[in-house]
Amino acid sequence: MRTFGTLDAQRRNRGPCSRLEFEIYGAIVEPDKQAVAFEEIRSCLEINDAGRVLLKGQEMLLLPRHFFRYILREVYLRAGERVFEEIFYKAGFDGAFTFCTRYREINECSPREAVEFYLAEMSVRGWGAFDIVRFVPAAGVLDVVLKGSALVPDGDLPSGHLTWKGAMVGAVRSLPNITEGMALVATMEETADGCKIAVRPE
Repeated sequence: MRTFGTLDAQRRNRGPCSRLEFEIYGAIVEPDKQAVAFEEIRSCLEINDAGRVLLKGQEMLLLPRHFFRYILREVYLRAGERVFEEIFYKAGFDGAFTFCTRYREINECSPREAVEFYLAEMSVRGWGAFDIVRFVPAAGVLDVVLKGSALVPDGDLPSGHLTWKGAMVGAVRSLPNITEGMALVATMEETADGCKIAVRPE
């Protein structure tokens, strides 16, 4: 197993970030903390003998931004708008729900911390910077602004922000007090360099 970082093996393999590291990252990754947060991710990358890249045991794909954008374009063109929306909304929902649920279980943290850490983590993975404007877990309310997004529409490349719309609903759905019978709705507004997403109980 080869690594890409400088941290010792015990730190690389210990799993998700500690509560102390969560406090270092903060709910929102400020510019002066981004380098620290990114270095933590970089130092935990490994490549196994099969050529698979792992981040703390989780298999990852390091691919160029344009490759993912081309996937968005081809799905949109070949499957149509409705199917495109269903696919990427659901992918975002499942990804955020799984991340927040597993992070909470492993780190024994609060549901709020799990959601905040998810957004902080996504903010240093190349997607753009997420800013929590309002978050009321007890009420199932979440307002997020994404700036510097990697998925803004450009020419024949469609917006990929439906992924994040689904992700925000998935993050709220991961809260234990949000029961399966409680419907959630999300609204999304495209901006010049990203989007604004609001999740509310229906």
